Order: sequence, then C-alpha cells, then structure tokens
Amino acid sequence: MNPVENWSGEKQGEPVQDEQIQDEQIQDEQMQDEQKEADLGRIAQALNIGGYQRHIFLCIGPDCCTPEQGQASWDYLKRRCKELGLANGPVYRTKVGCLRICRKGPAAVVYPEGTWYCGVTPEVCEEIIQGHLIGGQPVAEHSFACNPLSGPGNPAAGEVER
Repeated sequence: MNPVENWSGEKQGEPVQDEQIQDEQIQDEQMQDEQKEADLGRIAQALNIGGYQRHIFLCIGPDCCTPEQGQASWDYLKRRCKELGLANGPVYRTKVGCLRICRKGPAAVVYPEGTWYCGVTPEVCEEIIQGHLIGGQPVAEHSFACNPLSGPGNPAAGEVER
C-alpha cells in the first residue's frame, strides 16, 4: 500500500500498530485472567474450601472490643486451630472487622449452626474450640443467638472429623 496524504498533509500508510498492540494486550489480559482462575482453584484446594465442616468468624473490633482484645483472641484461635490440626481441615476461620454486634466483644459466629457468641476471650475461645468446633455442641454459656444454615449436604450438627 502506498502512503497517501491526509487532510493535514501527513502521510498515511499501513494501519498503525495500535490494533496489533491492542490485540496483544487483549490476549495478555485473557491469559492473565485464565492464570488467575487457575490460581484461585489451587488456592481454594490448598485451603480446603468446600471441605470444612465449620466456619468461625471472629470480630476483632474496634467497636465491640479494643483492637488489642480482638487481636489476642484472633491470635489464640489461629494458633490453637493449627496446633489441633483443625486449620484448613474441618474448621475454617475468618477474622472480620465487624459482625454488627457491637457489644460484649469480641463477638463470633460459627456456621453451619449459626451460633453467635459474645465475650470471646482466649479462654472462651478454647471452650468454643473444644465444645463446638470439635465436639459439635454449641457452648450455651457464651451464646446469645442462633441462626442455623440448612440445605443439602449442610447438616447443622455433628462432630468434626480429624
């Protein structure tokens, strides 16, 4: 193709490489998306997502408790779950900034039973670990509400397998 002058006097010839660059960028983005999806699958598998029996969410404040109190309970829960072989196995744990129960914290909720706890200090955390996460029985002494999840393959009771 021979170059031709456009209205401004500049020469135009072959289409600029912008289209090729855009095509390459689109292909790169698609490959990156595919890689991210594959990475997500590996991460989910490594964390046993879909294979745990209970999930505890622990609020670490700052409205229901001081950040130091919340962090102390979180550190305890994390350490004990690892020591007992529960982490990324039958029990999954998640640290959250607010469960919207801004009283008597740290607060926690355990699913699928949907048992809500208040005052989850490290000592109370141990009771919840032993009684509920391992033993399958909510700890009534520290519980203030219950909202169980139900559905196929999601029983709201039972012992945790190790």
